Amino acid sequence: MSKRFWSENSIACDDFPIVQRAIDAGEAAAQRQGARIDDVIIEVSGNYPLSVIPEYGVGGNVTGDRSFRIDIDPETIHKKHFVAEVARLTTHEYNHLERMRLGHAIVTLRDALVSEGLAVASEIQAGHKPAIYSSFRMAGTEELYTALVKSNLDTLLGRGDKPYGYWFIGHPNNPDIPRHAGSALGFKIVDQFMKENRLTLQETMEVSSQEIVGAWLDKPPRPSRPPVAGQTTPGSRFG
Repeated sequence: MSKRFWSENSIACDDFPIVQRAIDAGEAAAQRQGARIDDVIIEVSGNYPLSVIPEYGVGGNVTGDRSFRIDIDPETIHKKHFVAEVARLTTHEYNHLERMRLGHAIVTLRDALVSEGLAVASEIQAGHKPAIYSSFRMAGTEELYTALVKSNLDTLLGRGDKPYGYWFIGHPNNPDIPRHAGSALGFKIVDQFMKENRLTLQETMEVSSQEIVGAWLDKPPRPSRPPVAGQTTPGSRFG
């Protein structure tokens, strides 16, 4: 089992068992996908409201090679969807750690698109309900965002005025970056690659972002319906 702890001055400790159950469920799904959990440190915090997805009241962030943080809006802890959302988030963050463990660092926007796409695929394979960031929700935004991404694939993340959040969370003052568009596009790119090459999720985890995105540039994905939990389409096979 992973090591877990509360951030200082964050959430009432009485609620910790609820969070523990949710993390247990997410870890079980991650283990079935081959993730290693024994040496992972998970911080649970209520101190980072900007990283929380408002619709869910939770958010996540990788903080090291073998650690990540789960951010929680304390007001959502006793809502009926809370455990499922933390479980999905846990599976998602473990996928990021596993991708890093396999030697695929996130340096450029290209790397991040693939990493987010794989993490969304891991959620769906595990049977979690597809998240709002798994598909484009607004007409016309996919084309605008895709064009912008194609000219910035080699952009180094964490530098300048376009950090990770700029591409994947969006900003209300920038209509070119719809909320969650990066994850939606990343999932489409990864899903296409898996289907066309008949690869499992585990096999795709070992493929470089250069190869995966290169295949997408040669043949951009067509518009598709939102994914369904645990469901695959003809021609694909999840591990």
